[in-house]
Amino acid sequence: MKRPFLFKIFICLFLLTVLEGCGYGQSREVKTFRAFPAKGQLEHSVVQVSEPITPNTIHLIDNTVVLVDRNAEHAIQFYDIKDWSLKGVYGRRGDGPGEMKSPKFHGQFVREKDETYLWFSDIRNYKLKKIGLQAMIGNSSAEPNVSLRLPAELALSYKDIFAINNNEFIGTIEGDIIGLSGNENAGRFFRFEKGEPITWIANFPEQKLEVPQKKVGYLYASRVAFNNQTNRLASGMVYYDRVDFVSVLNNEVITVVQEDNQEVNEVDLNGDGYLIPLDVTNFYVSAYGTKNFVYFFYSNSTNQQVVDYYDGKSSSISNLQLHVYDWNATPIYRAELDKWALGSFFVDEQTWQLYATDSDPVSEDEIIVSYQLPKLLNE
Repeated sequence: MKRPFLFKIFICLFLLTVLEGCGYGQSREVKTFRAFPAKGQLEHSVVQVSEPITPNTIHLIDNTVVLVDRNAEHAIQFYDIKDWSLKGVYGRRGDGPGEMKSPKFHGQFVREKDETYLWFSDIRNYKLKKIGLQAMIGNSSAEPNVSLRLPAELALSYKDIFAINNNEFIGTIEGDIIGLSGNENAGRFFRFEKGEPITWIANFPEQKLEVPQKKVGYLYASRVAFNNQTNRLASGMVYYDRVDFVSVLNNEVITVVQEDNQEVNEVDLNGDGYLIPLDVTNFYVSAYGTKNFVYFFYSNSTNQQVVDYYDGKSSSISNLQLHVYDWNATPIYRAELDKWALGSFFVDEQTWQLYATDSDPVSEDEIIVSYQLPKLLNE
């Protein structure tokens, strides 16, 4: 009599596992708001950096700026936030333990005892590396403390990846993940543990309009920030006007939208000639997170507008906005910026200064700009 009962228990556990891997059983909540409670209009200042740079990304750890420049001899450079003086370099191009081919820093750092470690991925050799910050600054050939290889189906399609621990990771997709994995349930977010199968959160929001399979992973592209304390992602979608706060481990989602954006505007990607048709609107284009807030650059413009601007068919283009939320999905602040082509950025919450890379600088010394934010914490 015990065997049928145990068999039923086994089946239930099996189904729960399968449903989790397919993205079902998801807890979803939608929060709406009428308007940001505080607004502003900000003008940039130019940051002077002595060395010639072509930064891909910038981040802040304590008082150290981590700048990734894949064109440089050493792709990772460290600056003092106080005066932007160079503190050290790391990541000579190569396949050696202390070398990198095309590194990405996703903004994640962890503190263990008295040490601070950074997680990097390398999009050319599919490696994940955990390396001590002070070791990198002091030794341009310092070897990683942890080095792992990404699963093959993720290696060409991941956008961001974050460590839960040394063996378990979560992240986001931007590519033809269904074609690469052969898994129709492959979705926006993934979770994997070393040596174990990948699990997925299914794509959302759903739309009735057909999407070519190879474009699905791009349609659900997002720009994310990660909260080390709670293992949550804040995901601002590129082609849908919404922000999702996602617990990948628990498959729980809180979506925040303004009241007039509750209805999902479907995106037509069926045009030929472009992976993303030029008339598709871009919304959230960059993200940065701290333990207090999530910051997004918000575009609300199309690639066609950019093309027309560069072709001289338009004399101006809409500038970006800054949107700020707390980790409870509460809107905090919105600001109109005076530039349209800002990329990677971070916020120093000691001085409330925002620093950003400028992809369309007016002059050679305007590669990095800054904005003075109001104090957003009530301390």
